[in-house]
Amino acid sequence: MTNTQMVYVTVYNETQGYGGGEEGGWYYTQGQPIDGLYTLCCGATADTLDEDWETGDSVWGTCLASNPDEHATDCPARGAAERYHREYVLGHTEAYLRSFTHRPDGVSWLDSDEDAPGEYRGEVATNGTNHVIIEADPPASYPTVRPHYE
Repeated sequence: MTNTQMVYVTVYNETQGYGGGEEGGWYYTQGQPIDGLYTLCCGATADTLDEDWETGDSVWGTCLASNPDEHATDCPARGAAERYHREYVLGHTEAYLRSFTHRPDGVSWLDSDEDAPGEYRGEVATNGTNHVIIEADPPASYPTVRPHYE
């Protein structure tokens, strides 16, 4: 591996926060780091398009690729991200949905002679989604300032 560097592989739980009742109500995305590690990385980069704040011109640049799929298959950060993805993203979704489709004793409501109670019927609301990213900066909750209506 050339161009190696140390990075953070972080699992975030992302939810919707209620912003307020203005104009019928609005929500914003909020994220909380729930696990992660500091590890070696292959130094994969991604092209970015930013705006120069002084001139307003568009400027191409590069930054650390946050998507694990953009890293080499032998990159330690990608390996860690894939392990976290299996545990926190796939496992979280499966366990959460299972709580709505199975009785507390583990029997599926579909295989049961009894009807599911009301709280198990209808639309499944989520308690957030987990995602894994590779980042150069230490993990932090976002947004840092709660948005407000203007």
